[in-house]
Amino acid sequence: MALSNIRTGACVAALVTLGLTGVAQAAPVFVGGPAPAEPTWANLIDFENRAEGELIGSQYLGQGVTFSQPDSGRPIIDNSPYLFGYGAGSGVGALTGSTEGGAGFPTLSGIIASFTSPVARAGAFFSDSAPLGNYTITAFGAGDVVLETYILTAATLDSANVGRCDSFFPQAEFQCGVFVGFDMGADLITRIQFGAGAVANDSFAIDNLRWEGSSVPVPEPGSLGLLGLGLAGLAAKRKHKHK
Repeated sequence: MALSNIRTGACVAALVTLGLTGVAQAAPVFVGGPAPAEPTWANLIDFENRAEGELIGSQYLGQGVTFSQPDSGRPIIDNSPYLFGYGAGSGVGALTGSTEGGAGFPTLSGIIASFTSPVARAGAFFSDSAPLGNYTITAFGAGDVVLETYILTAATLDSANVGRCDSFFPQAEFQCGVFVGFDMGADLITRIQFGAGAVANDSFAIDNLRWEGSSVPVPEPGSLGLLGLGLAGLAAKRKHKHK
């Protein structure tokens, strides 16, 4: 076989391998409590300096994030750290569900953070001081494709709640909750959804949403396919020519 055919065949094989492995698989990121340590991802929304009861939608659009709920409502600011506390540096503001979309009472609905540009990593503090059931955390990609899910169990949340957090009205000790999110390794996450809960009347809050992009390029599947077919055709043509 001619050297040029060998080289072309190697290129095709490399492209096939890239097509199979180039799109990274989401890996859940979980930091247990009490007092979970958040990752040092580049971007942060801490929900501080917002009015109690403020509905949050596009206020953080300048940072590339909008917020919503699965029921079409908007989540709401809660400045009650005795209900939802995460760590000494997390402040007093947290984001929880509202009744705007029809939920029976505040804190019941799921919370969605949507990114104006896809990101590689995203997550937040998550707490429920008196969990009744499990929560599903989901990372979505383009076209609302589910990239990965993580089930946050009531038992896991219970184990993170110690001392005065382990009650319906924990007092002042910021030792509640966990940090949960996803790391794709490439810019694929378009939104991340926290909850809603699996049990009626359960409630939760998030704080310190963190995210960042990646320098790892994501290959376009269509482009890879066309390029691979083109090189494969070239290899076949050269092989036929040198017979």
